[in-house]
Amino acid sequence: FQWQTPTAMIGYSKVNDRSRISLDVGKSWYRYEAYSSYIVNQEPDIIRDIESSGIRNEMTTAHLKGTYKLNEDMALTAGSQYSRKKYRNRNSFEEYDVRSGDTISLKSQTLQNYISLNFEKPWTSSSLGLHMISLPGDDFLTVVEPRLYLDYRLAGHKWYFTWSRMHQTDHLIANRSIGIYLKTWIPSSSQYPPAQSDEYGLGYSWSFGSGSINAEFYYKNRTGLAHPQEGHLSFITKLNLDDLLHDGVGTAKGMELSGLWYIGDKHKLEASYSLSKSMLRFHDLNNGVSFPDYFDRRHNIKVGHSWNLSDTWKL
Repeated sequence: FQWQTPTAMIGYSKVNDRSRISLDVGKSWYRYEAYSSYIVNQEPDIIRDIESSGIRNEMTTAHLKGTYKLNEDMALTAGSQYSRKKYRNRNSFEEYDVRSGDTISLKSQTLQNYISLNFEKPWTSSSLGLHMISLPGDDFLTVVEPRLYLDYRLAGHKWYFTWSRMHQTDHLIANRSIGIYLKTWIPSSSQYPPAQSDEYGLGYSWSFGSGSINAEFYYKNRTGLAHPQEGHLSFITKLNLDDLLHDGVGTAKGMELSGLWYIGDKHKLEASYSLSKSMLRFHDLNNGVSFPDYFDRRHNIKVGHSWNLSDTWKL
């Protein structure tokens, strides 16, 4: 696997006692390549030398953001962002010594406007926001995303709650017919509306003299998911993009525990463990029985140690 993500960006900002405004313009290039070889020994399903590569170009032409301090405890934030994306997915496969291929090229535009009211006190903070995402083009679609954040702090302890309605304006299409993930992105349209999810989070953190401990629980309920139909070829082509299933629902839930400890001035220990489950369900797939999502990771454990050898060297 090879990942290459060069990014170019230029920005401007201005700050005074009560406000801040910034403007960023940039472009990034994303490239993903995967080469796989797979053979099915049962005649006549012999497929070998499957190759899939995708190129995703994303350009943010303008991101304007401003914050104005209403008083000592409240601030208003608003902004607007326009982005244009290009996707290209190329598939090549060999079957019975005959090689063929297919290339998919798609474009999408997104305009996002948002506003939020933020409240801050020494013992609590909150944020209430509203995002409006529009998809310009032949099918002009607009979706609205409310967001809420609340927390309470006491003597190094913090309890917090989050809720947001999110939309995925680009569908990740992953075909797992032969056990190999072949994937591409397609933009939303009137035929394939954006996927929607309601996301809830509940967390706790404790900061003490030599480190911190965090625990978070989350739940997501998703609708409008897309997937290739059952029985389609193992690769993703222009033809089977025309009749994707887009009535999928899904749930994702889990918890994450993490900790950070400093040992003297030279050592830092980090550890985290997450338990999660992400499932999808389509009426016309897998006999209507739920199956794991592409991003399903049941257990994930990470442990890290950093050592400051000197003022200039770190291990």
